[in-house]
Amino acid sequence: MPAGEEGTLQSLLTFFSKLSWIGRILTIAVGGALSFAAQDLIRNPDEFTSRIGQIQAFQRLGSAAVGEMPLSSDAEANLDRMITQITDHMAYELGNSKWAADQGFVPWTVAQMTVAIAGLAEVNKSAIEKFVLNTMDPSCGCWRELGDKPEHIAASGWVLYSLGHVNLDVPQAAIDFMLANQSSDGWWPVYPALPNDRHASTYATAWALLGLDKYRARSKAGLEGDPKQITAVTEAIQRGVRWLRRTRVSEEARWYDYPSYHTKVRAIGLAGLVHDVLHQFSRDDEMVPIDRLWMKTLDTRVLNAEETDSSDGYILRKNGQIAIDGTRHIRLPWSIIATVKAFPRGSRWEQARALAWIERVLRRDILSESVMSRHWVTSELLLALRRLKGAVRPRKIS
Repeated sequence: MPAGEEGTLQSLLTFFSKLSWIGRILTIAVGGALSFAAQDLIRNPDEFTSRIGQIQAFQRLGSAAVGEMPLSSDAEANLDRMITQITDHMAYELGNSKWAADQGFVPWTVAQMTVAIAGLAEVNKSAIEKFVLNTMDPSCGCWRELGDKPEHIAASGWVLYSLGHVNLDVPQAAIDFMLANQSSDGWWPVYPALPNDRHASTYATAWALLGLDKYRARSKAGLEGDPKQITAVTEAIQRGVRWLRRTRVSEEARWYDYPSYHTKVRAIGLAGLVHDVLHQFSRDDEMVPIDRLWMKTLDTRVLNAEETDSSDGYILRKNGQIAIDGTRHIRLPWSIIATVKAFPRGSRWEQARALAWIERVLRRDILSESVMSRHWVTSELLLALRRLKGAVRPRKIS
């Protein structure tokens, strides 16, 4: 051992020998904790950073208003930058594209883009209305994912939702299509299918409800619809909401994509969507236990904007043909949206954990070229970031 190191070791031993027994125990404990922390940092630096972020978030929560999500200044700056970057890109694409299917402009995606940027950038409502009417299949009053694909109930729900979101009239045939394809139990299939519980799609049901509710809201305002159809729509919504409540996984804030299918997926993005849907159709007190479960079991491993879960269920259509549900449930956007909704119901430590996770997401370069080229991904991500922004700086109630 070199002389310098030997002298240092001797000094440490002398210092240690002069301590009381309590002092020695405390010194060993502190040294062990520091050694463990150093090893943890080396093995998993991202997780270690998250723990530090959670402690910092816990401190910020002490001075935050109820329901406010106090991000760090750097995280909030990144949030603003991402919102601006996606909005500018999407506005340019909508304003300069020919809206061709081979460029990704299908009814489903245009509906998502419309909802995402409405209120942030100018929306060409006449162009949207023309595109929607031209791409609707008049034989069913519905929209398809692509021209050669089956009639798509979830995509049609998205289109109805977008039309109501920017205050455009909904074709009457589209409402008839949605009502005709609901099961007596309240669920919708993703494609018009033979009556069988295995075809019950949580995703299609969620978007059918959102689309019909936008129509109902315009009807109540006297903008469209007749009293009998408004009643039928209201009853359909009530049945659908009851079905979503019944099919929640016991003691969890999670849902299966196909609750009665022999293979089913507990997709985190789908759970976030259904959580948000139920918030729109439930009293505040009804959502308390689900919100608490969401915060308690928050999956903080979701960090990438393109992570998805796949359904891939087989559907026996009404025409006797078999089709595969190719829905991809994006994890990150709806995880953020549900967390924003559930945040006030978490404990302070759970809130800190959620904030630390969101800040890790905002520190990452999630707006890659691949993400920005996928309009359906950026649309849902922008929706989530806008929800988050509203919680970071909540509106004051006068």
